[in-house]
Amino acid sequence: MGPAFYSAGLYLCLARIVIVYGEKISRIRPAWYTRIFITCDIISLSLQGGGGGVASSATKQSTLSMGNNIMLAGLIFQIVTLVLFAALCLEFAWRVHRFPHWKSVEFSDIRDSRRFRGFLLAAVATFVLIFVRCVYRVVELAGGWNNSLQREEVPFIILESGMITIAVFAFAIYHPGYAFKDVFGTLRASSSASSEDIQKAEVVEMRPASVETPFLTRKPVVPV
Repeated sequence: MGPAFYSAGLYLCLARIVIVYGEKISRIRPAWYTRIFITCDIISLSLQGGGGGVASSATKQSTLSMGNNIMLAGLIFQIVTLVLFAALCLEFAWRVHRFPHWKSVEFSDIRDSRRFRGFLLAAVATFVLIFVRCVYRVVELAGGWNNSLQREEVPFIILESGMITIAVFAFAIYHPGYAFKDVFGTLRASSSASSEDIQKAEVVEMRPASVETPFLTRKPVVPV
């Protein structure tokens, strides 16, 4: 169940990454990335946890198989969620490359920092590691309990605990709080702004000072 929480961390980071690059670039409002994927993660986590509980308390083979199938459904759902997440990330990266002039000027120092670039690489590595682990678990559980793959210790150590251990160290070294320069929490507020509000803010920000200053008309001079 642990990797599901790490996946949730990635989903939370995506919304902040979108804000740092520019909310206009994304097709989806940043807040919706969190809402959609965290909901999917809760479903996956519930299926895996519920299936594990059924399997651990099973007293007969049919109940054990049912618990295994529930866990398998949770893992497959997690893989589908990760694939959708990767597709949206790639699409956003493509739009960042296509519309560089839409990047947020406010967070340019964060984007250009080495710590943020390192965090992006760590996030990609974490995603790949979790994805490999989930695929391995699906293949392992698909064969039922006590299958030949499940009795192999070396693949389990490498593809299960090994993948997650590397992911943990990757995020520990390039922690989001360090990469975002301690503004990770404050970015949440801007993610709730609508696109209309953002456009209005940009218009005000770009408006020259002469436009904001009202033109004063002179009173007509009455001849004495």
